[in-house]
Amino acid sequence: MTSHERLVAALHGLEVDRLPWSPFLAYWWDYQPKEVQDRGQIAFLREIGADALLRGFITAFTCSDVQGLSQYASFSEPIPGVEFRRQEKGDLWQNEFSTPVGRLVSTAQRSPDGNTRFLVEHPVKRREDYKILRFIVERMVIRPDYDAVQQEIDRVGKDGLSVPLVSPFLKTPFQALVEHYVGTEQLVYDLADYPEEVEELLAVMAEKALEAVRISVESPAQAFISWEDSSTTNVSPVLFDRYIAPELNRGGGVIDAAGRLLLHHACGHVRALLPT
Repeated sequence: MTSHERLVAALHGLEVDRLPWSPFLAYWWDYQPKEVQDRGQIAFLREIGADALLRGFITAFTCSDVQGLSQYASFSEPIPGVEFRRQEKGDLWQNEFSTPVGRLVSTAQRSPDGNTRFLVEHPVKRREDYKILRFIVERMVIRPDYDAVQQEIDRVGKDGLSVPLVSPFLKTPFQALVEHYVGTEQLVYDLADYPEEVEELLAVMAEKALEAVRISVESPAQAFISWEDSSTTNVSPVLFDRYIAPELNRGGGVIDAAGRLLLHHACGHVRALLPT
């Protein structure tokens, strides 16, 4: 079997000539010698006898950047009526969204050791900020980009399988609030103090997420992935069942009905999320 055939068969639960081995290189790749990086991940994985399962390298759509992630090419659509500004101060990024109903500001710190960024200031801090973020999300634009998917399929060929990212928020709306917009502790307090504002925002985000799924399944991709990061480290089973599982099932149902697969990313501590 080719790597492509092996991965597709394994994901469908069919017989394979051997078990696929598909290490996710992620940040480790950034520290490899230049000559290794220049050959590319597919070549490297082939050299070590692995099957190239490329997770979330592309999307089947372009969309508005509602998280200040403008380094990603697919998050490039302008948001009507919203101005985005970024100030870079050393290792700090300060992102500001200005709207007619208010502004949101977040700050991200670069970690030189991990070659990544982490939030030190979430954009949603007050009750009125939920309405500002809802204004932004309602106006975000999502457009099909099927050529990018076909180009990736042609590039990978028989050497592996590229699995596009399916969520315009990288993950489910609630998990995006936990990680990118509000933060764990503040979100729990806000759900207790003013659940209506939180849930109204989640409803708008859910519709945008479903729009991206419906666009994605019209592409030639065979499977999709969400960087969900499921874990009970900072989301309780109760919150997962109420806010996250329904969204996973909703989007997953559309993907399944289209004859495609959804790969779910979990970060550990998931035993309490499994059926008893």
